[in-house]
Amino acid sequence: MPPALTRIRLIAGREFTAYVASLTFWVALALGPVAMAALLALAQMTPGAAPRTAQAQTVSVAAPDPATRAAAADAVQTLAALSGTPLVVTAGPASAHLRLARREGQLTLEVIDGQTLFPPLARAFLLDRIALRTREGGAHPGDGPPAPLDVTRTPAPVAAPASAALATRRIGQFALATLLWMTLTGSMGMLLQAVVRERSHRGLETLLAMARPIEIVLGKLVGVGAVSVLVVGAWIGSGAALAALAPHASGLAGALMSGLSNPQDLVRAAAAYVLAYLLYGLATVAIGATAGDTAAAQNLSRPLFAVLIAVFFAVTAAMSGTSDSIRWLVYAPPFTPFLLILDGYSWGEGSIAVLLLLLAILGAGVAAQRATRLKN
Repeated sequence: MPPALTRIRLIAGREFTAYVASLTFWVALALGPVAMAALLALAQMTPGAAPRTAQAQTVSVAAPDPATRAAAADAVQTLAALSGTPLVVTAGPASAHLRLARREGQLTLEVIDGQTLFPPLARAFLLDRIALRTREGGAHPGDGPPAPLDVTRTPAPVAAPASAALATRRIGQFALATLLWMTLTGSMGMLLQAVVRERSHRGLETLLAMARPIEIVLGKLVGVGAVSVLVVGAWIGSGAALAALAPHASGLAGALMSGLSNPQDLVRAAAAYVLAYLLYGLATVAIGATAGDTAAAQNLSRPLFAVLIAVFFAVTAAMSGTSDSIRWLVYAPPFTPFLLILDGYSWGEGSIAVLLLLLAILGAGVAAQRATRLKN
């Protein structure tokens, strides 16, 4: 192993051992799975949570001819199989009513009742399915070839609600972002204390005698970062285990577990956390190395933690969709990692945001390396 990597490993191991050697750390770490289980149980007991076995919803279909009604019934059943919502087409009283009309070769669909069961995306699916059946000759009146059918979608309202699947995934992503935000905030406190301890006790002079500033910075980052990975692993691991034990959890509990069991979201969150830790970690090292004691470090770090609080409120606003202007904060490096966890950005937008974030990380690294050097 090259000497530089050996020195980084020794510094990182020293920081890692300093935090994990105490019994209180492991007790606090064990509270993660317990809290996750309690959260799942509480969410399952929430009155608004959906039951595990959903009751079938009845749907009535009014159509201009029997063939079109048969195609609509088939489309409803297909939608039920894809969405996991039991739907039964009936000729009697129903909880949802669909009305189909055909004028000059065009088919329109109107939801008289049951808008929650048939949001705009579901209506579009039904129309496409009926049109496909008609073109294939599976639903058309008479013995002749099916007439071409154009589908006219009813324009969705401006404030149309998102589909249930999208809303569930967004809640899961928000839970994942909140978990990583909490871990990052705690890690920044540990990293600040680790650097200030060296500066106030003049241990930094000894480290500089045996290692370069960049090696000290990387050693501190890796050591505290390993502790944060251990904490995140305990939380996410317990969440994934609970999701496996309760694969059919619904309502709020199912939404919370979805963010901890979706591989795509976990990979995106892992990359976002690494980038966030590098940016905030390097900035914290620069602040801690500049301060002479703990009091000075706390005063200097207050703006940084204020930014972290602003990031949390921005993520909350982005998740709820209360303001479209929030999405442009993705180009501000302090906000970039957590907003990217929530998805909803194109590859071009994400690439530009990540590039700006990498430049900010580079600048923070230069500042941390310069601050680590002792003044003459």
